[in-house]
Amino acid sequence: MLSAASDDDISFDDVVGFWLELRDADGKPVYRQVMVDPFRSDIEIFGDPKLGEETISRSPIENIEGHLEVIVPALPMAKSIVFVRASPAKETKQLIVKDVAEVLLNENVSGSVTKGGKDNTTGGDGNGPL
Repeated sequence: MLSAASDDDISFDDVVGFWLELRDADGKPVYRQVMVDPFRSDIEIFGDPKLGEETISRSPIENIEGHLEVIVPALPMAKSIVFVRASPAKETKQLIVKDVAEVLLNENVSGSVTKGGKDNTTGGDGNGPL
């Protein structure tokens, strides 16, 4: 199966969203692919209109686990796959860009999670299942 072309024509300096990057040994992106955020860190809670609760709130999800497969090109200079989330801060609207998880690649172009975000997207300790 072929991977999608790199999203190199997008300036990621002020983009809100989620993407993966293949990074070289120096941490420089050599490939980027915009994608839907697979790491949900919260859920929407709807109030019961019968009880006069017509609000929508968000509640954090604890101990997120799951399985994710991505198709990326086998670039010899790629040493890791990094999942990146960019979102505005609630009060300031300043863009916060965060590496959510990193997968180190070996010769077989497979990997395992080595670090994660502090928003509990990897099970809380930064090294658990995604």
